Amino acid sequence: MLLLKKEGYGVEKGVPTLLRAAGSFNAILAVTGFNTCLGIAFSTGSTVINVLSGVLRVLTGVATGSLLGLFIQYFSSSDQVKEIICEKVMR
Repeated sequence: MLLLKKEGYGVEKGVPTLLRAAGSFNAILAVTGFNTCLGIAFSTGSTVINVLSGVLRVLTGVATGSLLGLFIQYFSSSDQVKEIICEKVMR
């Protein structure tokens, strides 16, 4: 993928970024599923509570990530703004 990105294939349409995001989402889903199954296998409580706990963890992570993303978007440092402007100008 890095070689194709270096040659410019799919860069304008954002394919490498999409693949990275999908890979990250897949990893998060796998870890969460594994932890939920592990909790079900070794717990003494209700299975429904364990499954709902896994879903709640995912929703909490999405909410936290979204809030931090908004915070960074509106309160970014001046170095980041300069870097983004330079990147846009050089394209």
